[in-house]
Amino acid sequence: MNEIEPTMHAADAADASAGCGAAVQPSGKLRDFLKGLASEQRQQTLEVFAGGAELTVGSVAERLGIGQSTASQHLSILRRGGLLASRREGKQVYYRVDAASVEPLLDELRAYLRTCCPPTGC
Repeated sequence: MNEIEPTMHAADAADASAGCGAAVQPSGKLRDFLKGLASEQRQQTLEVFAGGAELTVGSVAERLGIGQSTASQHLSILRRGGLLASRREGKQVYYRVDAASVEPLLDELRAYLRTCCPPTGC
C-alpha cells in the first residue's frame, strides 16, 4: 500500500495510488470544509449569503436571530473551511461566499469519496 504525504490532495493521491482500498486521507482544508458544513446552523448561515450578499457579523446575527458571538463563531468556522472569505473595512469585517475556494474543495471531496467509498466493489 502506498503511503500518501499529508500535504497531497485527495485528487493527486487517487492518481498516485493504484488499486482499491488505497490509503487516502483528506487534507486538513477538506476536513475544515466538512466541519463547516456539518452543522445545520452553519448551513443556515451560508444561506444568508445567497445572491452574492456581503454581510457583517451583526447583519448575519440579526437575519438569523442569534447572538453576535454565536454568529462570529459560525462565520469563523465557515471561513476556516474555505466557504467564506472576509475583508476588513475600518472596524467592520465583511463576509461573502468564497466561490473560488469552494470548487477545488468539492473536487477534492469527490476524489476522496471515490477512493474511500467507491460506488462499485473491488
